[in-house]
Amino acid sequence: MKSKTYFLPLSLLLLCAIQLRGQNLVPNPSFEEYTLCPDEWAQVDRATGWYAPSISNVA
Repeated sequence: MKSKTYFLPLSLLLLCAIQLRGQNLVPNPSFEEYTLCPDEWAQVDRATGWYAPSISNVA
């Protein structure tokens, strides 16, 4: 009898989960927008919304 009690809430939860879509948190994920056309490796900073990482000394 308990399996019938959980069937409706579980099925509603699964239907809602199918409809959920994640949001894109990465700006310009495909690197299609840029300020200057990159002509060499490691020019990520030319893509809009991206920056080249730098090493910093943290004490």
